[in-house]
Amino acid sequence: VVVLIIGILAAVAVPQYQKAVLKSRYSALMPIAKSIANGNEIYYMEHGSYASNPADLYVTGQAEYPTGTELTLGDSMEYAYVLASNSSLNNHYIVYQKHSEQFPGETHCEALKTDKRANWLCQEGLKGERIGGSLTSGYNTYLLEGTGSGVTASTAAVLAGVACPEGSAEDACKVTENTDGSKTKMECSTPGNSSTCTYTTTNTDGSTTVCNGQYGKNENGKCMPTGKGTYEVTTDEDGNRVEKKCYSWNATQQGCSRSYEYGYDSNNNKTSQTQRDCSSFNADGSCSGYKSGADYTYGYDANNNKTSHTSRTCSSFNADGSCSGYKSGTDITNGYDANHNQTSQTTRTCSGFKDDGVTCSGYSGGKDYTWGYDANNNKTSETSRTCSGFNADGSCSGYSSGYIMDYTASPSTKTDECNSEAECAKLFGTPLPYAQ
Repeated sequence: VVVLIIGILAAVAVPQYQKAVLKSRYSALMPIAKSIANGNEIYYMEHGSYASNPADLYVTGQAEYPTGTELTLGDSMEYAYVLASNSSLNNHYIVYQKHSEQFPGETHCEALKTDKRANWLCQEGLKGERIGGSLTSGYNTYLLEGTGSGVTASTAAVLAGVACPEGSAEDACKVTENTDGSKTKMECSTPGNSSTCTYTTTNTDGSTTVCNGQYGKNENGKCMPTGKGTYEVTTDEDGNRVEKKCYSWNATQQGCSRSYEYGYDSNNNKTSQTQRDCSSFNADGSCSGYKSGADYTYGYDANNNKTSHTSRTCSSFNADGSCSGYKSGTDITNGYDANHNQTSQTTRTCSGFKDDGVTCSGYSGGKDYTWGYDANNNKTSETSRTCSGFNADGSCSGYSSGYIMDYTASPSTKTDECNSEAECAKLFGTPLPYAQ
């Protein structure tokens, strides 16, 4: 018991300690970068431009900076900044100079995209807000201080490269700069025929949006549906795809009465789905109100097997169309063997929700399934158990009904079944644990 308790305490304490060390090392960069930035402001007043080398600044103590500390100065008027890094961290601390055209006076935290702990530091540890693009390739950027009033260097470079091939006819290819600073490139396979056009908008947050002219139209960089079909595909800065589809078109209102939005991971697995049904429309065909909707999420293991599936039905809506609450929900968990055969599934129906409004606070119904396979991956058996009640951890406290199927017989045969808690206890024994 003592060993178990020590193990539990260590499992909690070690990650917290590692995060504390990470935050402490990063915090050491902040006064360094700010002192260099202040020195650079003095340099600016004397020379009318910013320095490109910290050694040119009247800042004392540089020789005593922690081992591994590196300072990079951006000296262009568009991007004037101090970037502080340390070889022990996958994070950068950035202080923009007061006269920088982009992000004047702001501070940002950069995190290596593939390092979850580095992103935790910027987003949760330092309460940063994710913005698009970065100064450093392969990093995410988080706003620490300021308003995010600018375009990061990587995004600016992408925007500058948006252009049509030389000599293109205007009705075949055209680039338009939108009021928000984004750029839209129209390309038509049949010049002058909008249904053959694609409108690719490069946004100021680094993402791109492709509007399909067959089912949508571009309005100042925004894609609006014009019929039933997939009208928009967005690629975010991490390269993950988001699709918007009009499932049901209201010809009278000239708007989409039922729409879906799908999110995907880097392996092209669908990770999320939202469904919304409009109750009323604005003059441009967009929804002004909603009568129903649902949110779905999906999880996968390293082998791309779908391990989880949650569904939540909206009870009410915010002005932007997101659910402000849920009235029902279902949680599904799947298990697989080494050959990708599905070996188990648990389904739970929520009876209510916790304070976060999403997590089930209890369950009103549920089932447990298991499957067996032979050496050739043929399904040999199936068991189904219907929960009669639930323990605090979500596992069934007992079963009210169930059965066992034999798939080796021809035809497949139900070999055993139960229709009461007492019968099921004899048939199945102790209820299965609940893998959330």
